[in-house]
Amino acid sequence: MRKAVVEEITERKDVPPAHTWDLSKLCPDDAEWDKSFEKFQEMLPEIEKFKGTLGKSAESLRACLQYMKELGIMAECLGYYAHLKVMENVADNTSQA
Repeated sequence: MRKAVVEEITERKDVPPAHTWDLSKLCPDDAEWDKSFEKFQEMLPEIEKFKGTLGKSAESLRACLQYMKELGIMAECLGYYAHLKVMENVADNTSQA
């Protein structure tokens, strides 16, 4: 009969930093993430300023595309940081909120 193998799960606080995600490349800390998220929310309604202007000139189209690109990059960074922050320690309820 085979014996069950019991593996001990290392707690997040005991994992060497070299074996953890470096989220600072996405955002330095949670406070900076909050600031970036606020800025993102403020920028979203501004997309309306491009309504009805895209066909006026190449410059207006370029400006809109640039703005959309900036919003997309911000959304990606914010989303990845939030997701990875939750997943870095699922036992920590503070990241789950």
